[in-house]
Amino acid sequence: MKKIAIYLLYLFYSTAVWSQFAPGANTEGTTAIAKDSNIFINWGHNLIHFSPGPENISDPQSPLASFGDPLNALDIAEGNSYDVVSLGDGGTIT
Repeated sequence: MKKIAIYLLYLFYSTAVWSQFAPGANTEGTTAIAKDSNIFINWGHNLIHFSPGPENISDPQSPLASFGDPLNALDIAEGNSYDVVSLGDGGTIT
């Protein structure tokens, strides 16, 4: 019985910790914004400077974020998970 209680506690705790993002943009009650929403006034058209941050800011030896291409941050979103750029922790793009 004790093992089941520990398992259930772990299951519910891990679900709460990893459920940090809002549901999809078309889900009722979400705070997510659809890629084609009229809330967006304009999109970036020029890339001036890109400086990726570390993957893990608490680890001084952490490699810099390297997923994606900075040019993917320009113009309207395509709506898939691959046309993105990761800034890492504290990275910037202008």
